[in-house]
Amino acid sequence: MTTISFRRPKLSVWSRVVEALRALFFAGVSGEWHWHGDVMRRRLSDGTIVTREPTPGEIYNRDRGLAS
Repeated sequence: MTTISFRRPKLSVWSRVVEALRALFFAGVSGEWHWHGDVMRRRLSDGTIVTREPTPGEIYNRDRGLAS
């Protein structure tokens, strides 16, 4: 059996700073649903944004100021 290992290319200082800032910015956002207009959105760990319709209970809570 052959083992293949991949090495990540060495990053410049600037790209490391950008990666660290992205990690801090998206730390609490990834996976949590948030209101975006009249729909719910969340950002996946790979950066993809997923949108869905809110449930009637979420709309009820939002209209009464209980939504996060």
